[in-house]
Amino acid sequence: MTASPAPTPSTPAAKPLTSLDYSSVELPIRAAVKGVRTGVSTFRFTCIAACQGPKVALGTQHGHTIVVSHELGAQRVRTIRPPAEDAGPARSVDWSADGSGLVVGYASGSVALFDATTYVLQKLVRDMQNSAVTAAVFWGAAGRRNIVTADELGRCYMLTFNTFLVTMTCEKKLLLKKEKPVKAMAALRRSEMAEAGLVAMVSSEAVTVVSMAPTPRLVFEMPLSESESLCVCWCSDPVTLCVGVGRTIHMLRPRTDLAEFDVVGQVLLPSKDFTTGFRSLRCAGGGLLAAVVAPAQEPSSREVILVQTNRPRTTMLRGSGNVVYRHRLLGTYCADLIAVNGPTVILPGYQAGADTHHFTEVTVGYWQDEIKRLLNGHQMKAAITIVSGIGSGGLPQLVDASRPIPMEMEALLRVYLSDLPDDDLKAVQERVTLVVDACASMALWDFLYRVVFARCEACGAAVRDVYLKVVETRLRSGVLPPGTVDSEVVAIVLSRFRDELAKHPTVEVRRAAEDFCLSVNPGSLDLNFTTRMATEFGLWSVLVYVYNAAFGDYTTPLRIFVDAAVRAKKRLEQAEGDGVSEKLASMPLVEHLYGYLTFTLAGKAYPLETPTAMPKPPGTAINDLLEAIFDDTPGCFDELLEVSPAEFFKAMPPTKECIQKCSVRMTERSSRGKDDDEEVVLRSYYLFIAKACQVQGLAIVPKEVRQQVLKVMLQAFPEKRVQVAFERIYEDDKCA
Repeated sequence: MTASPAPTPSTPAAKPLTSLDYSSVELPIRAAVKGVRTGVSTFRFTCIAACQGPKVALGTQHGHTIVVSHELGAQRVRTIRPPAEDAGPARSVDWSADGSGLVVGYASGSVALFDATTYVLQKLVRDMQNSAVTAAVFWGAAGRRNIVTADELGRCYMLTFNTFLVTMTCEKKLLLKKEKPVKAMAALRRSEMAEAGLVAMVSSEAVTVVSMAPTPRLVFEMPLSESESLCVCWCSDPVTLCVGVGRTIHMLRPRTDLAEFDVVGQVLLPSKDFTTGFRSLRCAGGGLLAAVVAPAQEPSSREVILVQTNRPRTTMLRGSGNVVYRHRLLGTYCADLIAVNGPTVILPGYQAGADTHHFTEVTVGYWQDEIKRLLNGHQMKAAITIVSGIGSGGLPQLVDASRPIPMEMEALLRVYLSDLPDDDLKAVQERVTLVVDACASMALWDFLYRVVFARCEACGAAVRDVYLKVVETRLRSGVLPPGTVDSEVVAIVLSRFRDELAKHPTVEVRRAAEDFCLSVNPGSLDLNFTTRMATEFGLWSVLVYVYNAAFGDYTTPLRIFVDAAVRAKKRLEQAEGDGVSEKLASMPLVEHLYGYLTFTLAGKAYPLETPTAMPKPPGTAINDLLEAIFDDTPGCFDELLEVSPAEFFKAMPPTKECIQKCSVRMTERSSRGKDDDEEVVLRSYYLFIAKACQVQGLAIVPKEVRQQVLKVMLQAFPEKRVQVAFERIYEDDKCA
């Protein structure tokens, strides 16, 4: 017998590429290099900050502060001299939230507050006990009177500026003392929680968050591992603290009462692309972070990358994980300096001319503007692809405040389907495929199975058939989840399959019908119709799927298999005459029959690729199956032996119960006489008895059966070593 006891499971068709090709979508990101005439070629930038206006402030190693602004479409550069000769290099610079003030911290420990309109020094805070300033930031939603500073000794101060008449005073208090110096600091702005005055600071020992209002207090602290690169920034929508430690960004979200911070995720840079970690970090909006990193190929150079932090966990964006954009900075750039002004990332460079520095600006566009441009140009397919990609997470959200809502996609699809070309079915199929894929990407199941189906049905039977074919193909390929398919659509597709099988019962059509049924949850199938169709056209996998998964019935499939196999054997005997056993063994029906017996009697689930795992047969089902095989009146023992005795005994589990039941039935058959077919049956039976008794450790009785088993074993295992062993057993048995 050549038939395998294990059936070949019906495998669904290979998953086709979706019609929504996100890889071809061009991200609305543009990079440009601009020259800035600073007037002095020897300036080396040490720190940077940007604010609306737009204005960019850059501290230099000589203590000067360069302010680059755009007024009336023209670029303007101002130079602010250090407030004192011994101020030293500028270490930190920051704008106030409303852009009215500018604070600069120096290596001497001095902190200077400038008016952002006239750039006049308003107050210089000098303390002989201070060490070099490492960070200085404004906190609060508006105004320029509240500043937090940190120095190299790990001390953090809060500075409060007040004006009485024309005199400005400063109150300086120690906020906290760290064991190691703070390397970066960021204040939360442009958010509902900005009134709490949240300031985050990171050192090599921990990230610390303090609330400055109404009174200063520590709200969060998390230990960190040692790392050469440490950076921190806030994202405002939703409020998220992003801490860069080496090649990892830790994302923390504060609760409304600020009692705790929840870890919402991590972003890890791939080591094969980036050797060192994040050198600097800024939020560009919409969960998009801009960072400066060192590429693995050239560690001495720099790249600016954009990292999407609010990506759905089940999706993978283009590029290296969460890195959606990379741009190599050409030339020599100021190490690790980056600023963000709205959707524009600014990176200052070194000298490009006698008195000119070059700046790289990476501007991130809004998807909503790109979609509007495509719609105005009547490029509906491209617009639907972008909306689907953003909504499903296949495309990065970039700086847009929120993802598209289902109503926006539905409105686009209604317009796209409003003018289906009835005379061009190829164009119809292209449009319907795009609509089905778009609905699947954003889980618009009711819209897909109600609105889209009604629209296609209104266009005629040909368009409706195209819709049904696309749904069937996408369901078989896994694009449409099985639990979401409408039962009415499933019933129509099954009816079409039955008609097609009645006209052209080819292997391809039968396989497609099986794949479709196995891709649908049993609850969405018309079970009676499905079982009738499966029995009539030989969809044996579907038959087992429905009876086992839906009905919990393990006996009826066996009876259907046996009846069909007996009928098939009779047809072969009438038509062929010779070689019936070999041809019968090669039929899928016989493979499924004995494979079903093998798995079910062994207590294993039938191997089918279905939406939900096939259930394992309970003990009662196995008992019912044995009863259906060996019972005198309804039993199908003789029919199973008639189809293939070798496969039947292979399927029997080597248990005491099966040994006993087989012995009783074979004893009854021995009284009928022997012929060639019976010799084949006895041979298979004796092999089963030898294996089962060996497994159970039982003696083979009676003596006549034992001798027959030994003879068969000697014939089945002609190897010399095995043969000698069995001959000794045989001789011992004869002597006994």
